Amino acid sequence: AMLDTAGICIDRVYFLGLTHIEVQLLDPAEDVTTLRVLGNVVRWARTQLFTEATFVSADDPTRVIGVGVADWAIIAPTPEGFVYTDPARAEEVDESQLPPLPLAYDATPIDGGYEISALSSRIGGVALHHGPMLVTLEATALDLATAAGGGSLAVEHASVRIVKAGTA
Repeated sequence: AMLDTAGICIDRVYFLGLTHIEVQLLDPAEDVTTLRVLGNVVRWARTQLFTEATFVSADDPTRVIGVGVADWAIIAPTPEGFVYTDPARAEEVDESQLPPLPLAYDATPIDGGYEISALSSRIGGVALHHGPMLVTLEATALDLATAAGGGSLAVEHASVRIVKAGTA
């Protein structure tokens, strides 16, 4: 949601590559059913863009659940004719009919994690999109924590730094 919030602002201007994402949750929010993401662009630089977001309870916007930052490398101007797809306008989907999210991104389980062995147009034609990277990292962390006997789990801090375009 944080990356979509940034995308609403910047996708129509620049084609970007995510270089760093960090999320810090301050409240486990076990009783919160709906979040609101308040995002903004902190700085538009010549070759970088910096965004941040605050996660609040939709029922009580004064209740801050967490904060996040995302930094982006500017690759090129967005091609003419680009139309942003608003994820809020998507049709309702029966989630029971969907595969596990890592598998939807062509990630297969391997010992200690997941592997995406080849690129496809769904996950990135020239380079791996950041979505599959983030999903497989989260799935790996959850699988390892569960295998170690983790009961009820909640992420407190997550950070990913991408220093090179991925191809697998």
